[in-house]
Amino acid sequence: MPSCAPWARAAGLDPAGSAPATPALVLVDWPLPWPRAADEIEALTPLAGVARVQLVVPTDGDDAAGRRVRAYARRPGRATYGRAEGRAPRDGVAALAVELLAAAAAAEGTAPLEVLVCAHGARDRCCGSLGTRLALAGGGEVTVERTSHLGGHRFAPTALTLPDGRYWAFLDPDVLAAVVRRDGPVGVV
Repeated sequence: MPSCAPWARAAGLDPAGSAPATPALVLVDWPLPWPRAADEIEALTPLAGVARVQLVVPTDGDDAAGRRVRAYARRPGRATYGRAEGRAPRDGVAALAVELLAAAAAAEGTAPLEVLVCAHGARDRCCGSLGTRLALAGGGEVTVERTSHLGGHRFAPTALTLPDGRYWAFLDPDVLAAVVRRDGPVGVV
């Protein structure tokens, strides 16, 4: 039985229109291994229904100062998400996230480009292998982070760019580089 992503690519499946609309996101640095779903983490269950929660592999390796929490919120009529960031102890993540969401909704200006690549092997082996490989290869001048399930694993590797909130499918290092540089033929990306 072929893996879902190579099969989907060979079958010519089109990912257009398959990404969810997400008015609010919370990114939480959370060490591996991750459970199958972020809402299985007791400290994060208060965020259910408030925002989509994405776990992110910590880049600093030390959460003595608290876990990094980033909140993104989109106001009606605004093309990009507002962003706010802070740190919280494990048991204070949800409360801080709610505060940060309010700050993100009020934020003006532009946030730096962030690229989250689905690398959630507990959800899908294609994301776990293809996504992890892509994230570890990096995005050149932009940090590429491994995140929990984004959806659409049949289109792996998938990614989400912020603050624009765009989902990307069937990525490879060259396509990811074109996405980061915002160039290249539209049909490829």
